[in-house]
Amino acid sequence: MTVNSIFCLICMTLPFFIVTVLSKKTPIRVVEEPTSFGNSFQSNFHNPNELHKRVDAANFIGPEHLKHIYGRCFTLIDNAYKYSFCPFDNVTQHEQNFRWNPYNGILGVWSYWETKDGYFQSMIFKNGDDCNNLEKGAITRSVKVHLLCGTDNNVTKVWEPTTCNYELNFSTPLVCHKDSLLIYPMLNQSLRKEIDEIENDLESEILSKEGYKARVKKVYIEAGIIKEQGNFIKEVTTKSNTLNESLDKERHCGKEEIEELRKLRRKVKNYEQILRENNITFNNT
Repeated sequence: MTVNSIFCLICMTLPFFIVTVLSKKTPIRVVEEPTSFGNSFQSNFHNPNELHKRVDAANFIGPEHLKHIYGRCFTLIDNAYKYSFCPFDNVTQHEQNFRWNPYNGILGVWSYWETKDGYFQSMIFKNGDDCNNLEKGAITRSVKVHLLCGTDNNVTKVWEPTTCNYELNFSTPLVCHKDSLLIYPMLNQSLRKEIDEIENDLESEILSKEGYKARVKKVYIEAGIIKEQGNFIKEVTTKSNTLNESLDKERHCGKEEIEELRKLRRKVKNYEQILRENNITFNNT
């Protein structure tokens, strides 16, 4: 058989061979598992309102001018994370990568203010998502927000000093005035009067510094600025309902004695003023 004859034979039989092979049924394994590719990218753009808060945010309380940022959210992208700060609502974190289960959750829900020396100091967001702390066990995430003077409204820094407890710096022109975070102007008339009385008692040495702090804290709790925490409420409620509850433990004066002492203090101050006006020196000790 010549070479040409062999080549012709191959050409004639090859199509039949191919058809025979293709006609055989080959089992195909169908995998019906959903892919997560791309889900992490899309989940990073969730609206924080779609996340489920374990508690409702506390009502707005604070200086009136801070309502300019109430109802708004401000973001910061730091490396693999996007943080969203919504004043008087919540703080959220969104992981920015293609990991199969990126974290998108709530770091804290608006709760109350921390105060210092008559000023609002920092915003406290509690009851965030669950978090396993090796030292404390299962806890919830929380955030302390520091308001700093700046030309624009921006989240400038977020860090985690201890596991699951975050801190956030927010710069805003709304707090640049030295009295922008003063508590006294936002109190009602009754509580202002009480604060004035407390200040006078401290100045007249009727109150110790410890008693002063206790009474001021009680006013702030009544105003809803801070929460009832620690042993303070227990300590106050176990004492009598007189002004004595905020004095030193060594001072067991009744209400009538305290009022009389206040009157004497006021008379002394009036006499001191008269002496000053007449350039008469005196010893006020």
